Amino acid sequence: MTKRGTFSCPANYGSKEARKDKHRLHHFYCKRISLPSCGGGALSETEDAEEAQLTARVAAFEESPEGRARSRIFVLKLKSFSSSGLSDAETEELESLRKVYPDLPPDPNDPMYEAFQAYGRAAAEQREKVESRRAHR
Repeated sequence: MTKRGTFSCPANYGSKEARKDKHRLHHFYCKRISLPSCGGGALSETEDAEEAQLTARVAAFEESPEGRARSRIFVLKLKSFSSSGLSDAETEELESLRKVYPDLPPDPNDPMYEAFQAYGRAAAEQREKVESRRAHR
């Protein structure tokens, strides 16, 4: 078990489960900020209890070695897009962390899943066209 204070998550709880819990927490957030006429409003006691449990599990995961590593990967990825980029040591750190904690596969329940898949297919087709043109030169 990974613990944070008195909170813990199951030993088999990982990034996929944390991602799922974060999606559910986002659902509760959206419900809470939406107008009652749009299906929003206060959470029920059951939803409130579920939200508390999800929050505790996600917080415990984020303090686990994997959670901290994935957070660091995210920070380094963002920095790689900055004007200063990554130092050699940071690039090495990122590569090392990604070997241990590779990117999660896309979540098929994500509303953007199909769009990401279509983009991936289009990008692959474009690469093939470019490579084909180079081969014919």
